Amino acid sequence: MAALRSVKILEQEYLPSGSRVEVIDLLENPDAAVNENVLAIPTVVKARPNPVRRLVGNLNDLSKALKILGVSETK
Repeated sequence: MAALRSVKILEQEYLPSGSRVEVIDLLENPDAAVNENVLAIPTVVKARPNPVRRLVGNLNDLSKALKILGVSETK
């Protein structure tokens, strides 16, 4: 639940307008883990713009998460 809250904050406060966030429940769709090369959860995948970036684990430190994902802290 904490990861979902953090993703919502990322989406609403930091991602550019028009960005698309998709949350996939791997219990309901286990093939998505294979398709997206997810080896652990929670995993955030930033697919566009290139390069693809992945963040695995704790999303509580939003500043660190933004840096790893290559997202500016200002909209």
